Amino acid sequence: MELTQIYKLVRLFFGFDLIISVFDEQRDNPVLWQVKKYSCILSYLKKQNELSRHIFLRPSPKKESFFMLADDLCFQQIQRDHMNGFNEYKKGRLIVETSKDNYQVWVKVNRPLTIEEKVYWLNKQGSDKSCHPKSRNGRFPGFKNVKQKYSGNYPLAKLVYINSEGIDIPQIDIPKQKKQVMYQHSYMNEPINIGHSTIFRSNYESGYSNSETDFRFCLALLRRQKWLKENERSLIGYSDSDIKSAIFHQRKDWTNHQGEKRTSAYINKTFDKCRQIIYELN
Repeated sequence: MELTQIYKLVRLFFGFDLIISVFDEQRDNPVLWQVKKYSCILSYLKKQNELSRHIFLRPSPKKESFFMLADDLCFQQIQRDHMNGFNEYKKGRLIVETSKDNYQVWVKVNRPLTIEEKVYWLNKQGSDKSCHPKSRNGRFPGFKNVKQKYSGNYPLAKLVYINSEGIDIPQIDIPKQKKQVMYQHSYMNEPINIGHSTIFRSNYESGYSNSETDFRFCLALLRRQKWLKENERSLIGYSDSDIKSAIFHQRKDWTNHQGEKRTSAYINKTFDKCRQIIYELN
């Protein structure tokens, strides 16, 4: 199927209200930017993809509650949850094969879903639990998956199936958990757990502001954390708490974020943004 036709079908699926983004992970500070709507958008996206930049899509914020993205699925999971007994794909799906036997599935529903409901349904489908459903990006079919692990031999993200009808989904009563106060984190009062860490903030300071250094430092720590998880190694020194602790203890000047509440809010915001880049956009 030609890219022009894929683009039209994808826009229809999302109700002509979607966000298309380009992600450049090869920079020291990886950058994600949204693409403005203009007539030559496909030519622009092709060029960016040829430069080994990722092409992502997601519904707009006002439409987001009507869609959920199941990620990192194998074909057996597709058959179980997204096909019927006649081996036909179910309605309300946008299915993309992002690499060999690895799939993403957008599900379109007829009523708004809460984040808690999305988590419930995505867990039942066996979606990657490390990827939070809020503001999730999926791969744009028709463009190459330029993850660095493929070393230039990039697979094409293929459109497997698309149907733009919304589906009815049962209402699930999920008890809401009490919100924890953001700034009550024990890592501020505990000594840094270096463990087997060989990554230090000082390696990322040259020529950058404190915020830029924190960002680069956090990305490096989360890359190591992800590698350790994938290779079933110990996370000593690289747990979420260890990483936040490292950011807090290794930065000496907190003049711009004075006070426990402001400091913790800044660290959490930096951590969450970096985690999205490492776990959700890679």
